[in-house]
Amino acid sequence: RRLGIAPQLLLQALAQLTEEMAKVAKIAGDHGISNLMLEDVEQIRRELHDKVQAVRGGVKVICRIRPFVEDDDVEPGTFPAVEQVDQDTLKLITEKLSNEPDGGAPEVDALDFGLAGSGSVPSNSSRRSNSKSKVAQAANMFRFNGRVLGPKVGQEEVFGEVQGLVQSAIDGYNVLIAAAGTCGSGKSHTIFGPPFEKPGPGMPRERDWSGLTVRVANELFAIQERDDWRAMLEVDLQVVEVRNQRTVDLLGKASRPELNESRAGHLAFAGAMLLSNTGDNPFIEGACTRRVKDSRDFLRSLNSAFTASEGPYSAPKTPRTPASTASEAFESHVLVMLHLTRTNRATGGSVRSKIVLADLAPLSSPAAASGATSREVSSAYSALEAVIKASRRDGQTSATSASRRKHVLGQMLRDCLSGNARPVFLVTLSPHPEEKVHTSHSITFATALGGRSLK
Repeated sequence: RRLGIAPQLLLQALAQLTEEMAKVAKIAGDHGISNLMLEDVEQIRRELHDKVQAVRGGVKVICRIRPFVEDDDVEPGTFPAVEQVDQDTLKLITEKLSNEPDGGAPEVDALDFGLAGSGSVPSNSSRRSNSKSKVAQAANMFRFNGRVLGPKVGQEEVFGEVQGLVQSAIDGYNVLIAAAGTCGSGKSHTIFGPPFEKPGPGMPRERDWSGLTVRVANELFAIQERDDWRAMLEVDLQVVEVRNQRTVDLLGKASRPELNESRAGHLAFAGAMLLSNTGDNPFIEGACTRRVKDSRDFLRSLNSAFTASEGPYSAPKTPRTPASTASEAFESHVLVMLHLTRTNRATGGSVRSKIVLADLAPLSSPAAASGATSREVSSAYSALEAVIKASRRDGQTSATSASRRKHVLGQMLRDCLSGNARPVFLVTLSPHPEEKVHTSHSITFATALGGRSLK
């Protein structure tokens, strides 16, 4: 920062350095030179990479504002409720009320910016104190420690913000890439992308719409191939869902289809699983673990974790479920967990770490009463905040204690939120004016993790 060099440029330079090192290693090996002679160069590369990532802070928050889409059904020229101001600032357009026609009295916000766990969306009548009230537009500004990505930003640029974390995971850090936001804000699209070979309306086929999950896997196995001369990298996959304090194995349904239950939403169940509480980098005890050797194998395994008709990579074929059942689907957190074991070929030493890609339940959804956040989902998000705050205050020991007192989601993600971790939250925001209250819930959560209000 003192030199005015963007961290992203430094990461690209480090990636080029690592590729050149691989070429040098191959030539050295052909001439009988040991890989141990190149370990000092690798150590320097790792230290530089860690410093670049450390510049970005502890918990990084990236806000992504989606564009208007066909389903929004808005009139041409409609102004968005949330806009990008600069690379780390956004503004939320709100309604201000004044009891005096001339605006002489103090204005009051018409929106509640708290997580409405038991509240409701203000009614139209509550937005006007009397017939003489004057409604005016105002903007609340928020700044974040990561980036604010506007509606024109594509999936590739979003991945560019987290690409360096794949190398961090291989170097030994536990990485979390979690998407949070309200229903319809682009949260699942960011993590999983659209169905393969089936872009949605208005999505040009020539562009790559793959989500972060696919891109992270491609990057991971590209590094595996590049660094094979000095280290063996083993990748084990688990895919689980957390709903109502219950951990469910999704990958296991492929090997034990008799356990499948019929449920709403795009996920299939394969029996309740328990979280292992031993070790610094626990697997989900009892859940199916599958060794994946390349991107194609990963993709095949991931697809098998979802039902053929309703998975994120397949177009839905079943009729819409009843509202009561659909409401349960909105309270689901999906975790794609990549457990990494890197073994140095020269020394035999091993490093274990993980990458978790999380599609968190919507902060608020039409399925919930008045679009409010359900008690179950609010509890899960509160647990994540508690673990992060405890880690900032007293370190990993306090974070472990906080995770055990809260939601099971906090237990599962604790080692990716504290200690030797690199967590990133991608908070997706809808520009639709009628979803302004829901958008404020997401901004409140993002601000608590890594931002501040500029009011």
